[in-house]
Amino acid sequence: MISVDHAFAPPFLAAIGTSWGMDVDQVSTLDYATATGELGYQAYQGYGNLVAAWGREVPVTLNCRVESIDWSGPGVTVSTPKGTLSARTALVTVSTGILASGDIAFTPALPTWKDEAIHSLPMGTENKVGVHFDRDVFGESGRAYVTTWNDTGEAAKVDASVMGLNTASVFVGGRLGVWLEKQGPRTLEAFAIDRIAEIFGNAIRKHVTRCITTAWESEPWTRGSWACARPGQADKRADLAAPLAPTLFFAGEATVYGGQGTCNGAYESGLRAAQEIADALALRERRVSNG
Repeated sequence: MISVDHAFAPPFLAAIGTSWGMDVDQVSTLDYATATGELGYQAYQGYGNLVAAWGREVPVTLNCRVESIDWSGPGVTVSTPKGTLSARTALVTVSTGILASGDIAFTPALPTWKDEAIHSLPMGTENKVGVHFDRDVFGESGRAYVTTWNDTGEAAKVDASVMGLNTASVFVGGRLGVWLEKQGPRTLEAFAIDRIAEIFGNAIRKHVTRCITTAWESEPWTRGSWACARPGQADKRADLAAPLAPTLFFAGEATVYGGQGTCNGAYESGLRAAQEIADALALRERRVSNG
């Protein structure tokens, strides 16, 4: 146990909030213990461009929201504003935030055990602020990933001199991250600059040129950053991953142990689900061949 009045409580609480997007009282200790995620590597031209280049040959349709999935028959029917698709199987990779919101209607409705898994893995929120400076304000030894906190309990993670550039990324999660997001980008920016100034001095303020902020809590395509198991509910990730019939399959970071909350975890879950789908289709073909 740790007292919130302890001198080192703020960095500990900030570490939980930024790692899970939820505060310590909302996080499963088993989920925390099984996670193997580490600080990842930045992509110089941005992660979005990296994904776009990696999947260049994969046909996709963007800005096409799924409204409903009918899995009542031998196949599936997916309805979108741009038309309806029919297929032998469907792989659902949307966040638990989207699934819990009811944005996608399922026919028949998802079974109770699947719905319980979804609501046992709510989305946490970690917001990030990128700050650019017109010069190197960090110094030769300034490149670091650190936690900063003060006597008022304000704490955050700071990735300074990202990739050796004149930039810093500030991370804040949990209830504080949500509250700052609701106050608006300017409040998030001020919070981030204050945290950087605590490390490198107030002189850095006059060298700030621009900032960019996230707003994951209100992001309509995810409704949060990543899934966080409620206390005592870490086993629900397996239930979320389990397929329904031979037609409806599930993947995404919320379905894995070890890589939960990470892009590599989501990727690995896709490989697992692809194998499940291939096995299901192969079994269906054998049954058809055998009459």
